[in-house]
Amino acid sequence: MKHRPLFAYLLIAFGFGWGLPVLAFLFSGIFEGYDVGLPEYSPLYYFIAWSPALAALIVVGSVQGSSGLKDYLARMVQWRASVGWSGLVLLGIPFLHLLAALCARFLGEPSLAASEGSHAASASAALLAGSALPWGEIGWRGIALPLLQRRFIGLVASLLLGLICGLWQLPAFFMGAYGASSLSPAAAAGSFLVQAVALSILLTVVYNATEGSIPLAFLASWLVRMPYPWKGGTDLTVLLTMALAAAALVMAVTLGKRYLGHENLHTEITPGRYSL
Repeated sequence: MKHRPLFAYLLIAFGFGWGLPVLAFLFSGIFEGYDVGLPEYSPLYYFIAWSPALAALIVVGSVQGSSGLKDYLARMVQWRASVGWSGLVLLGIPFLHLLAALCARFLGEPSLAASEGSHAASASAALLAGSALPWGEIGWRGIALPLLQRRFIGLVASLLLGLICGLWQLPAFFMGAYGASSLSPAAAAGSFLVQAVALSILLTVVYNATEGSIPLAFLASWLVRMPYPWKGGTDLTVLLTMALAAAALVMAVTLGKRYLGHENLHTEITPGRYSL
């Protein structure tokens, strides 16, 4: 792990994230009537959702010991972000969702017609989503992105990490962990990968601009996946993918030279420690 920490991290993360669903499929072929599904917020769902974070803790703990792990965990509560960047994430991501809903409304879809009680349901679903999906940022942004940025410029690192994150989530995606889609399986998977890459570019800019703020990356990831009350029963997958891709393109063009090039890249994993 000490000599190839990125490979070790990805091996563990994919071992948990892909291995468990594959085992479920294998067992379904052996035991008749075995349920292969991955119910949302089940113990297995949480274990897979947290596996990138668990992989990061395993790698850091193995290389740097308990003291290094303690310093690494301290990063989870270091905000580091300015008011401007915090506001951009807090307001910008919900705005993209609202923009997608407005476009759907313009096209004749009832996306803004929230049903009675939808606000309470959305709040409950948001809390549940926050308990699972964003925790992967502890690993993706905490260890994978810094290691990739030691080898590549920020843009290349963000593109690679976006593809890696998207591929890692595909088994859970096909097992219904991210909700149903009106698209064909191939189109839905393609749209999902585009979203993962676009989100990776956005998060890389924010991450480098805030000197490696993991809490802000956690918040951004949560806001992207959060169910908003104005969505209604409309599938906004394509429109949201377009909105995220457009936002990523704007960020890459306007801020790419500063935060996606060779400079201002945050490559530190554990503050004050350089053995990883």
